[in-house]
Amino acid sequence: TGTSTGTLPAGITCSYKVVSDWGSGYQAEITLTNASGKTYNGWTLNFTLPNSITSLWGAELADQTGSSVTIKNASWESTFASGSSVSINFVANGSSSTAPTGYSFK
Repeated sequence: TGTSTGTLPAGITCSYKVVSDWGSGYQAEITLTNASGKTYNGWTLNFTLPNSITSLWGAELADQTGSSVTIKNASWESTFASGSSVSINFVANGSSSTAPTGYSFK
């Protein structure tokens, strides 16, 4: 469990928690919260994660090149209004002890 590391716009927060760990892989959840007073129509979240994401739901995996990950809003839910949150769950290979770092949001 942890909070964001990186540069996020004012009012956008990001939290991370491991939901389940089975040794060779794990499920984790990232929650984005918007208290910015602004509505985003389409968004992306970038971060660094040394593990490979094998599945993701609640958003779309736009790209994963090495440890650089880009997630974008789900096609059916592009609006991220102030006062709302988005939960992004994923399954990844490897150890859950390394949390994502270097978050950026736009």
